[in-house]
Amino acid sequence: MKEIIKTDRLVLKILQPKDAALVTAFLRRGSEIFEKYESAKTSTYYTELFQQGVLENEYSAMRLRRYLRYYVFKKNNPNVIIGTVSFGNVSDSPYNSSTIGYKFDPFFHGQGYATEAINAVIDTAFSYLHLHRLLAFVMPENEASIKLIERIGFKREGMMEKAINIRGHWEDHFLYALLNPNDK
Repeated sequence: MKEIIKTDRLVLKILQPKDAALVTAFLRRGSEIFEKYESAKTSTYYTELFQQGVLENEYSAMRLRRYLRYYVFKKNNPNVIIGTVSFGNVSDSPYNSSTIGYKFDPFFHGQGYATEAINAVIDTAFSYLHLHRLLAFVMPENEASIKLIERIGFKREGMMEKAINIRGHWEDHFLYALLNPNDK
């Protein structure tokens, strides 16, 4: 399992609880955009203590092959998180599937960082988590995310009505999938 992945412009890392300040700063910077597409947050979510617990849980789940999150940094600025790519809801055989999640600081949108980061970790997710299928759920109004996921090669499989609770409301989501190219 690769805990650090490097691309031309980026470094993607699995973080430890000691990195909670970096994570908290990233989440606070992007909260206005992130919260439009996520479930409601507790009042303690944006604290270092809460994020330490999240990082501990993520690391434990990663070791059990139940979850995987990479935090994305620019090579020339290794102390500021610009995004994350995660793989959750990992299902074993016969499904061998997982849901991809991603978020990037709005300041870095439109510069190709999300495409670069997601492409860099997909093979690791397929191999480490033994996946056949990656799923993505995208709200129909999230045009930037739709373009991103389609650019990477995900195919739209349909609409899921009132699929995910976002800020107290059940929202429709497009279902996208990407199959492991090494599976027959």
